[in-house]
Amino acid sequence: MYEWHNALAGALNVYYGPGAHIGTFNDGNGQALALGILGTLGLEYKFSGPIALSLDYRPHITYQFGSVPGLHVGWGDVGL
Repeated sequence: MYEWHNALAGALNVYYGPGAHIGTFNDGNGQALALGILGTLGLEYKFSGPIALSLDYRPHITYQFGSVPGLHVGWGDVGL
């Protein structure tokens, strides 16, 4: 992930950026490989000290290699 962070107001920031991922998983017939790209868009509130709270949205496109190859698009990944 590469992210840019910009201040909105006081301790509230917005961040966004592109990234890539690679991973392995068991597809039921053995090990498989997944490669993909993703983006992130989020809001972050920094408390005093080393603590922050963030909410982000991460759409992604992943191609899975293995016994059942295919392209997968995810539009609903949200994290807190």
